[in-house]
Amino acid sequence: MTNILTGMMGAAGVSRGGVYVGSPPSGYRAWYRADTVTESGGAVSQWDDKSGNSFDIGAMDASYKPTYNTTDSNFDNHPTINFGVDDGANNYKFYNASGGPTWSDIMNNSASSLFQAFTWALVWNATTGQSPGGYDAWLGDNPGYMWFGMNSTTQVAMGNGTFTQTGLALGTTYASIINAQGGSDGSITITIETTGETTATYTSWNSASHATGRNTGVMIGGGSTASYMMKGQLADVLIYNTSLDASDTTTLKNYFANSYDLTW
Repeated sequence: MTNILTGMMGAAGVSRGGVYVGSPPSGYRAWYRADTVTESGGAVSQWDDKSGNSFDIGAMDASYKPTYNTTDSNFDNHPTINFGVDDGANNYKFYNASGGPTWSDIMNNSASSLFQAFTWALVWNATTGQSPGGYDAWLGDNPGYMWFGMNSTTQVAMGNGTFTQTGLALGTTYASIINAQGGSDGSITITIETTGETTATYTSWNSASHATGRNTGVMIGGGSTASYMMKGQLADVLIYNTSLDASDTTTLKNYFANSYDLTW
């Protein structure tokens, strides 16, 4: 089922009630928005990529598909995808177990030893059972993880719980923009901007291989172990293989604010 809504750009934080206002800056490698899914009877079998690059991601387990909310009042009446676990701790998530897309596919970089700048952005609400701000859980624990830095105490990583933002509340809808840049000294600096919150900054002083996870499949709403099983809703996920500049970041913030009635 495909349902596309559009609207005119307005002032940040102005509710449009279920209408997408404006658009994110171009150049995204993958775009998963909850108005574009393959679903039947509310069970989502595939999250369809809106970027045109065909990086569709299917439900990991046909028996435990994420569920579809046609309208969600926590997201200004936009559709969302609901993630969670059943009583048997089976996780509802997206991951193409048979292969692809991989992080290498989406990031368009086969040189896994080289750090690559990126911007990831998402609109989300963690409800129960998982610390909010755990972007490693939303975007995938093993086998969907991706490392940025060596496997050591100085790393900044997706997938081991060190890459997170503290102080966020369960049951609150947020938009987050995760931006990574590499320095000439081999450092990697990642900043996380979240609506209504103080920007978090992480710096990893490693320039060694970042191959771990580069060629594994992308997981959304993930976690292969109970501690990484996210419960909550996602409405929008954007992946860029470049670090957005200030102008494009502002465009992205306005799109999120106007569409989901959020305030930066």
